[in-house]
Amino acid sequence: MLENLAALDREGGYLGAPSIPSASPEAAAYLDAVADANRATPDRPSIVQGQIAAALRGEFGNVHGTTRTAGSELFVNPLMGVYFAADLATLAAGVGYLGERRPRRAIPH
Repeated sequence: MLENLAALDREGGYLGAPSIPSASPEAAAYLDAVADANRATPDRPSIVQGQIAAALRGEFGNVHGTTRTAGSELFVNPLMGVYFAADLATLAAGVGYLGERRPRRAIPH
């Protein structure tokens, strides 16, 4: 991943890596949103969002927030609150098979 970010940066497509400080209002709002989503989908809570939420709560290591990850080894860590941003056009230009994909139909609002 870091090698790919470096390649994007050489093309001017890497935009940075903002993070969510755990004591921020944004982190509190994120944790609330994850909890709401999990209540709305109790049979299928998001593994990824649960791991990020655990990191924002200061948890570390092999933390399981759902039975969906039972039997696997996880690595919750503070870097899970970091979001890597890239320019979409630059990122897409590096996808070799992109021209072979059929366009998706727009979803009406």
